[in-house]
Amino acid sequence: MQDRERNEKYKQIIVKCLADKVFKADFMSDPAKVLKENGLEIRDGVKLHVVENTETDCYLVIPAKQGPELTDDQLDRIAGAGIIGAISKLKAHKDNPT
Repeated sequence: MQDRERNEKYKQIIVKCLADKVFKADFMSDPAKVLKENGLEIRDGVKLHVVENTETDCYLVIPAKQGPELTDDQLDRIAGAGIIGAISKLKAHKDNPT
């Protein structure tokens, strides 16, 4: 699966979490299961931790070092550039649903 497709699937999961409290609770309690059910496999041995930002708390993640130097594409994937943009658009739409 290519990064663009993976990011799109993840974005769909996040959008669904924002719209469906039960789905969000499932994702927060068993993220690997929800990711797998939505076409995203996580390799064995990887522990997932889901946290939710609030109005006053925002979590920033420092990714594991990938090697001596990261390419721009790797930085975009790690930073979730597409996902952040999608969430920003969703929030803008929620604030002004024209």
